This record gives sequence, structure tokens and C-alpha cells, in this order.
Amino acid sequence: MKENKVTKKSFFRNSGEKKVLRITSENDVKSYLFYTDISNILFILENGINPVNNIRDLITTEYTVWSYLEHDESIGLEFDNSNRKNFWGWIEESEADIKSIAVIGIDPSTLSDITVYDWSYDDKSKTVAINEPIGVEAIQWIMVKEKAEFNAIKARVSILNLKIRIFLGDNGSIIES
Repeated sequence: MKENKVTKKSFFRNSGEKKVLRITSENDVKSYLFYTDISNILFILENGINPVNNIRDLITTEYTVWSYLEHDESIGLEFDNSNRKNFWGWIEESEADIKSIAVIGIDPSTLSDITVYDWSYDDKSKTVAINEPIGVEAIQWIMVKEKAEFNAIKARVSILNLKIRIFLGDNGSIIES
């Protein structure tokens, strides 16, 4: 029996991703930012950053989902040169504890290499939507505010032999592991 293979080719393939990468380059963006609860970091180091629907299938312990940037089918990322107005507005409205926030820097080039599906860009909120899991290899760095969490993350990154920079940031001073 002859097996047919269908290959999809389109002129518009990944046109959203190409647009985002062009904007990234034009605006000298070095990282895309993802904000999450500090309690999620060890899970993320082992499973990457996932849309909420995927997390439900992977999680064996508690995972705190924030409505900001974490969606059922996609993951939102901000540019590192944004003023973070939307994020700080969300923090204020949600009354989240600022010390529970972890910021993850995603490498745009690596993200482009490892993603399959097209990206979209929201010019109003200045966010990029990724419609699939983001592998841990795209994580450049993680910043937290608590020393105990900093040490735990640093140890886990070492055990997993990951090339991720870890920062402790508080009151304007930043320490790198």
C-alpha cells in the first residue's frame, strides 16, 4: 500500500513570528519577560513554561496560575524594554505579594528555534503570544526577590545542569549567582 505524505507550505508561514522578531530587533529587545509565582519556578525548570491546559496534565503538586500572561491555550511574554505598565496595573488590582513574583527572561532567538507554531503580537499591550510550551532551553535568566528562593533555584539549576543565570534583585540592587 502506498502511503501519501502531505507537506504544508505557505507563503505566510510564521508571518507573526517574523513580525515579532523584526520588532524585537528594531527595538533592541534582548529578552521576552514572563512573570510567575515564585512557587512555580522549580516546576518550570523541569517542564518549561506551559499554557494552563498543559499544566493541568503535568502538575502533581500545587501550581499558582496568574491571570496575567498565563492563558489556557497560550503564554504571554512582554518585551524587556516595555514600561511594564500593564503588569504593574495587574499587580495593583490583584493585590499580589511583590515578593512572590519571579521574572523569567526568554531568549528570542532560541524561542524562535524551538517553537513550531506561529506567534502573535498585541500592539496595544505590547505582548507576544506563544501557543505552545516554551522549553527550558529558551530561559536565559530568572530574577527573584527572596534569598531562600534564590538559593533553592540556584541549586536546582546546578543539579539539572542548566545554563540559566539566576539573579536576586531587591530595592534596586541585583546580585547574580
